[in-house]
Amino acid sequence: MRPLMGRAFPVAIRVAAFLLAPAFLCARADARPLRWAVDPTGGAPYAFADPDHPESIIGFEVELVERIAEHLGQRLHEPVGVEVVRGDYARLAGLVDRGDADLALNGLEEKAMARLGARTTPPYYVAAEVWTLRADGSPVPDARTLPGLSVGTIPGTFAESLLREGGAEVKTYDGGQGEIFDDLLLGRSAAALIDEPVARYYGAVRQGLRLAPSTFATTRYVGVVRGDAFADAISASVSDVLVSGEAASIFSRWGLLSKDTRALCTVPVSLPEPSALARWDEAHRAPSTAITLTTMLVRAAPTLARALGTTVFISLMSMVGAVALGSLLAVASLARSRVLRFASRAYVEVFRGTPLFIQLTVIYFGLPQLGLTLAPFTAGVLGLSLNYAASESENIRSGFLGVPAGLVEAARVLGLSRRATLRHLIAPLALRGALPPMTNDFLALLKDSALVSIVTVTELTRAYMTLATATGAFLEMGIVIAAIYLLAGLPFVVLARRLESSLGKRMRTLGDSR
Repeated sequence: MRPLMGRAFPVAIRVAAFLLAPAFLCARADARPLRWAVDPTGGAPYAFADPDHPESIIGFEVELVERIAEHLGQRLHEPVGVEVVRGDYARLAGLVDRGDADLALNGLEEKAMARLGARTTPPYYVAAEVWTLRADGSPVPDARTLPGLSVGTIPGTFAESLLREGGAEVKTYDGGQGEIFDDLLLGRSAAALIDEPVARYYGAVRQGLRLAPSTFATTRYVGVVRGDAFADAISASVSDVLVSGEAASIFSRWGLLSKDTRALCTVPVSLPEPSALARWDEAHRAPSTAITLTTMLVRAAPTLARALGTTVFISLMSMVGAVALGSLLAVASLARSRVLRFASRAYVEVFRGTPLFIQLTVIYFGLPQLGLTLAPFTAGVLGLSLNYAASESENIRSGFLGVPAGLVEAARVLGLSRRATLRHLIAPLALRGALPPMTNDFLALLKDSALVSIVTVTELTRAYMTLATATGAFLEMGIVIAAIYLLAGLPFVVLARRLESSLGKRMRTLGDSR
């Protein structure tokens, strides 16, 4: 046993390092970290996976944060590196609030952050709200035609509030920015109102769509920081980047230096060409081929392998916790004590009757308000374990109730002790009855593990959204991810069937009589 454990421990360390490495890829070992909360699934041009190197993220906000870190280091008289904290766009400010990040900067709108009461940096960009329409001559919506018009946008944004105030039929999209324009092309919506950077990178490149020449309104982007001296230095560094002209150069390279943004920053006499926008246009206007798709998948393989490892590992850990807690709940539900039975039933009904999404959100963002802050991986495993323990309790309970009373009575007549009866008769029969639904639950948990992205864990579905948003290959990537999920679950199905067969070798059942 000792040699085996001696080999297993370093292997476990390597696996953990492999799974956790992405969070530290951008940070220098000798530098103080600037923990930056960002959502790479939001896509270009903000922060998105580099199609040529999917392990890295690129975008104008990536370059902006790198410059902020440089100026922060100068102010603190020590090197500062960027540590990426990946989260969901709607909860980036919450990551700063709970102490997981020092700066949230990812197209967060000034008015929305003010409503949250968040402390913000100086505005660093002004985005125009522009209409995207089909190229068939559709008129630009106005106050007269907007009521009842089906318009796509991103949820929780200034554009959404403008549309709702105008009486439009608002369609919001969480899955990716490209979907807004896909629906517009398919005629499922009449127009799209969205920030100009998104419209330029996702709407303008689509054949059959056009951007309206006039803007509807503008919104300003800010960063969110905590209330301490380090936050003051971060805000000052944002101003440094704007005043130095570096911000204007970054915006120009990405084709985003608008008239309103020029008023926020110093504009150098010589500005770079919009090379990043040109590369994006060229890549996304070119037709896809089998070669380009294969190259894309090969480049994405390390990212997908890491995400698959995270998905399987967190699913296994969660299932172990669910079965352990579910066993205790099942025993409590069969106890003579009414209190234990009631407590077990109450637990099952509460966790089966409430969404896993809400449970994970409460565990990760709610518990810190009570003084309990959990690490992302711990919060994810705990949330999945608590939720699935309710189902496993019912599976195990039904397995015990399915053991014929006559067999138990026969064991007593033969003189078997309670422990021997439980070990050699009741437990094998109960496990065999509970195993098929437990296998189904594990496969469901494997897929539900996608929800741990709420707690900043990058698993397979999150990796899919990041890669598909960056490349536009939602169909191709989706097929690959579906196949990976299927292949990941098959070994556990085979293992469960073999275990079920092993438990029933000496038991004649209805299935054996066919």
